[in-house]
Amino acid sequence: MLRIATRRDFVLPIVLAVLWLGIHTVLFLHYGVRNLLDAHRYALKADFLLAQGHLEEASDLFYVVHIGLLALFGRFFHSATLPVIVFQCILSGFATAALYKASSKLFDDRMAGFFTAVIFLLWIDHLQWNLVTLTESLACSTGCFVLYVLVYFDGKAKWFFTLALLVALSLFTRPTGLLTLAGVLVFFAFYYRSLWKTSPVVMTAAGVSIAILGTWAGLTVLDQWDFTDQLARGNIITYVDTLKGGPLYDASLRMDTTEIIPPRHMPSTVGKLLFFFRDNPWLSAKAAFLKVFYLITAVRPYYTKWHNAFLLTWMAAVYFFFFVGWSIVRRNPVVSFVSAVILLNGILIAISTVDWDNRFYVPMEPGIVLLAGGGMASVWKKWGKRKSGLHA
Repeated sequence: MLRIATRRDFVLPIVLAVLWLGIHTVLFLHYGVRNLLDAHRYALKADFLLAQGHLEEASDLFYVVHIGLLALFGRFFHSATLPVIVFQCILSGFATAALYKASSKLFDDRMAGFFTAVIFLLWIDHLQWNLVTLTESLACSTGCFVLYVLVYFDGKAKWFFTLALLVALSLFTRPTGLLTLAGVLVFFAFYYRSLWKTSPVVMTAAGVSIAILGTWAGLTVLDQWDFTDQLARGNIITYVDTLKGGPLYDASLRMDTTEIIPPRHMPSTVGKLLFFFRDNPWLSAKAAFLKVFYLITAVRPYYTKWHNAFLLTWMAAVYFFFFVGWSIVRRNPVVSFVSAVILLNGILIAISTVDWDNRFYVPMEPGIVLLAGGGMASVWKKWGKRKSGLHA
């Protein structure tokens, strides 16, 4: 049956487009073009790629999409910074549209899509990364596109191909793309769960094989970084020990290192990490709790009390709507993807460190926003019906 477009079909996207443009304009006027330390490092790596024709370090492979983008724009412009920022902002606009469409379909409600997009655009702590040449903006936009594909996934070849491409882009934009890969595998396990009854042997063999390969890939990636460096320093926030005595330093951001048993000398960094946990169980558990606490609350000791109060209020509201949305579509395989990414990102932060400005939250944000928008639409409808009942 042919669907007749309603007035709201046009009004909501226009409102979102105006909001997207207005917020990015205000952010640009406020921040301008920022050349942060990490952004400068990526720019140097892009220059090296242009000059030498290959990556500077093997670990740069996990950032090659971002480095390649900087190199591409650097080839045609005097400076790649502004063109990349413009590209990131435009891509984020498409990502917002993808979230709008995904949420609308997942909850079968355009208002859910609208609220999802509004929450995404108003989450300034994350949206502002569009104006910095770091990997977070591309990673976040890619995450939104992955959710769009998963919501519309119907088993056809085109969706497999698109999903494989997006997962590859995610993997080679940031190492946290591994979380996306793991989440997609969990999604498939739930999406094809009916096959466990019809072909249990085949599905079990496939599941075990994928689990083994996934574990091997994850350990291989993790082995590129030595997490025990920050753990041995007692850092809750990365490299906070180097700022001791400065205005940003706070004693609560470090553990007491006097009783830490140092990491063992081993060729495998994953092995070093596991033995460090075994040798320092209490300290590791306490540090993990504090890291995850700072991650999910977004508060920091060096923020003002008003800023922290605002963050707690915002996060509490988002989480409330998230759980409402989760309860509505909890049986959908997309929810299994979102849950897996949140859980694995929390574990990753627990074994490493949380950052200064909560950009490590980025892998979780698209999924949380997707479900929060649906939850907010549900609450909005119930409130509207209740209000109508009171006036009847």
